[in-house]
Amino acid sequence: MPAFRCLALTVTLPALTAAAASAQTLYDAEIFSPTTGQTSIFATAMDDQGVIIGYCADDRYDPLATPIAIARGRVIEGDKPSKSLNFPLGLSGPALVVGTSSQFPVAWVRGVPRVLRPAAGLPQGAASDANSLGVICGEVVRDFTGAQFPVVWPNHSAAGIQLRGLGDASRGACFAINEHNQVAGAIHNVAGYGFIAVRWDRVDRAPMPIGVLPGAMNGEGLCINNLGDVAGRSSFPDFTTEAFVYLDDTQSMVGLGNLGQPYSYARGVNDARQVVGESAAANGQVHGFVWSDGVMRNLSNLIAHSSEPILYISNAVAIDSTGRIAAEAQVTTSGGPATRIALLTPVQ
Repeated sequence: MPAFRCLALTVTLPALTAAAASAQTLYDAEIFSPTTGQTSIFATAMDDQGVIIGYCADDRYDPLATPIAIARGRVIEGDKPSKSLNFPLGLSGPALVVGTSSQFPVAWVRGVPRVLRPAAGLPQGAASDANSLGVICGEVVRDFTGAQFPVVWPNHSAAGIQLRGLGDASRGACFAINEHNQVAGAIHNVAGYGFIAVRWDRVDRAPMPIGVLPGAMNGEGLCINNLGDVAGRSSFPDFTTEAFVYLDDTQSMVGLGNLGQPYSYARGVNDARQVVGESAAANGQVHGFVWSDGVMRNLSNLIAHSSEPILYISNAVAIDSTGRIAAEAQVTTSGGPATRIALLTPVQ
């Protein structure tokens, strides 16, 4: 695999001392169940006010999923722009939620769904995230080939703008945007890699390459904070995956490790540089994690109290500036195993 020149240096942070490690945060878990006849409820994102979005479904990829938002302790069903494949993916607050419906990018503006305008003549795709300025990021897709292209919509009424790639590589996707309009994503087929993590700082310029972890064959920037730090994942030729965070002030790329087996995936990062996501534990189950100061912790071991019985925390999708975490929990029901949304609030 040819070397890739990027701005990021790779570092390994030292482990915390025993005294620091013992001062770990514990969480109260508020559990939310589906309001429809569907068996599970899944989380996709959370804003800084603790509003969580997601969907009710019989399984994670159920085409008949019902979009929902959770605010002030209530699960609220959203309108379906089409009959199938309605998935909210990001938000800047309850007034602007974005996602996809029947493979078209959509925005729910004050609860009313609107299909976003095409970019580069391509109408299909997905909107992945939005900020408080109303700027939306995502991708459009060429339906005949499946090729993806990174896009920003200046607002929910504007036509999409295809972002620049790296050299001859124009394919890719945007996954997250911060309050400074910096966008995290990936560009495909760069320097022999399948895809690499990048950050766009301006819509009219090529992205800054973040790259991949050493020895990896690809990487994606999946979330971004307001400092310009980007978290995501890299995959390796041996089919393992490791979460990373790129720290903007030191231009360093940090591998986050795992909970026992070689799989981890970052899904959220806040301005305190706390990263959340999922990782395989020693028993083979995938559990949610929180990473900070060089240490990855299993969220299943940090629950001080839960509003309902749970088996374990299976995923974490977002963390806000106060340290609250939007997560998923596995439960047992009369119909068998199911997924619930868990809002984890720090208590220590």
